Amino acid sequence: MQIELRDIFITDGSHLPVSLSLDLSDTEISGYYPLTTPVSFDGGVYNHAGAVTLEGSAQYGYTAPCDRCGTECTERGRVDIYYTLVTSASGDDNDDYLVILDYKLEVDSVIRSDVLLSLPTKHLCKPECRGLCSSCGMNLNLGSCSCNDGDDNPFANALSEFMS
Repeated sequence: MQIELRDIFITDGSHLPVSLSLDLSDTEISGYYPLTTPVSFDGGVYNHAGAVTLEGSAQYGYTAPCDRCGTECTERGRVDIYYTLVTSASGDDNDDYLVILDYKLEVDSVIRSDVLLSLPTKHLCKPECRGLCSSCGMNLNLGSCSCNDGDDNPFANALSEFMS
């Protein structure tokens, strides 16, 4: 969604409300498509005494496999979005400023980037997830396995040799 901001830039005290729904279900991350529900953004573009800002929050749902046991987890996320908008910039790059060419802002790309950057890098079904047995692969959250994984666990064997 491209929005025209010329009037906002030239009129102190003006604002433009922005509400949208963005479908990111076709975005692949690490082999899966985590954004199963549309991202909803509510906010606006504001001119406060000549300083133009994009402000709002995006909310989304995501699904990902637990990093320990592989169980599918569904969570909700939220990211607050705040940028100062400028029509030109010189010098160093600054992540707090967005340069707007021809007074047009492609708001979808800003929201998409911020949502993707806000996704957690580690997914757990619960904080105390016990994971899988390294020998038989049983989900240890469902109970104990009957194998004796200490006898034939290469990591445990190497660690015990190192410690002795």
